Amino acid sequence: MSWFSIPKPENFGNYMLTDFQPMIMPHPVSLLPQTPVAKMIVMLFILLSLYAIYRCYRNWKLNAYRRDALKDLKRYRKTSYELMIASIPLVLKHTAIHAYPDQAIASLMGDDWATFLNQQVCKNQFDTHLASQLIKVSFQSERAWKHDKVTNQALLNTALYWIKHHQQAKK
Repeated sequence: MSWFSIPKPENFGNYMLTDFQPMIMPHPVSLLPQTPVAKMIVMLFILLSLYAIYRCYRNWKLNAYRRDALKDLKRYRKTSYELMIASIPLVLKHTAIHAYPDQAIASLMGDDWATFLNQQVCKNQFDTHLASQLIKVSFQSERAWKHDKVTNQALLNTALYWIKHHQQAKK
């Protein structure tokens, strides 16, 4: 025995523990299911979870064009307000062409275009005033629509709402 080791007493410093027997621990319990029914429930839960993850991923991928359209409008917002307003018809057309590839969307103009946009959302967003503003922004010079800030802001909000909430074509 070395000079720095201290002997351990039998009773751990407490004489009441002299005849104390150590506790016998039970075998560890497995957390894995033991019965076939429990195994099937766990497998079903795993499969449903994987299916839910797959559906979320698929919806995320299917909505990539919406995120791109919103990103385009935000990018135009950083350059100038007029450029952002002027890009609304183009972004709406690109979004609609991507969302509805089987329909002849590129040829739609004027009231037909506004009617098509209204048919793709639950409530009519493009009323006659906003539809005429959309036509002005699409086909007239900037001087014709630049000074109507309230209508331009309403057009921007309506376009953002349409991009976020239009119904996607069934594939």
